[in-house]
Amino acid sequence: MNRFCIAIILFFSVNAFAAESTFKLAAVDFNNILENLPAHKDALLKIEKRAQELSVELMKERDSIEAKYKDLDSRSHLLSKEAMQAARENLEKEHAGFQQKMNGANSMINAVHYDIRNTIMTKTTEACAEIARQDGYSVVVHLSTLIYFDKSIDITAKVLQRLMTELKSIPVVFKDRDITPVQTAHSAAKKVENATKK
Repeated sequence: MNRFCIAIILFFSVNAFAAESTFKLAAVDFNNILENLPAHKDALLKIEKRAQELSVELMKERDSIEAKYKDLDSRSHLLSKEAMQAARENLEKEHAGFQQKMNGANSMINAVHYDIRNTIMTKTTEACAEIARQDGYSVVVHLSTLIYFDKSIDITAKVLQRLMTELKSIPVVFKDRDITPVQTAHSAAKKVENATKK
């Protein structure tokens, strides 16, 4: 459903409700809250730090696999065809482990972002409900659903102030076990990536 349809539904709903009782509409900008909530900024810094650590770790593994490929190539004249094939297959397994770990790292970071955003959304909803009850608002909507609105109905600042008091910090949980390849663990997986480009 697009914003225009939502606006029309809101318009008729508001008019129908207002015909029977006193109606007060409020709106909140969730994106504004995300941008200005200190707890969210702190959580993003933690995520960025962990993402950088993972990047360094993955780069080391990739370089290690690359070095193994180069070493194998330098000794190819000393190995039998069977030994060469077996060694290359082992490196390919390491590379597969690296790819698994890299994909797992990306998935983990995305999951943490989702969890944090969901936590803030839940707390924002609770804050909006409390403010609505206290100030007599009948409905609180997201500003993005409105084509036009008077700034007097915007309670974003009030919601943000409440969140800054009640949500001092947000737990940031990294499930590193989800990014460890089953067979390769912390093995050097980065060297294979360059080797496969040969």
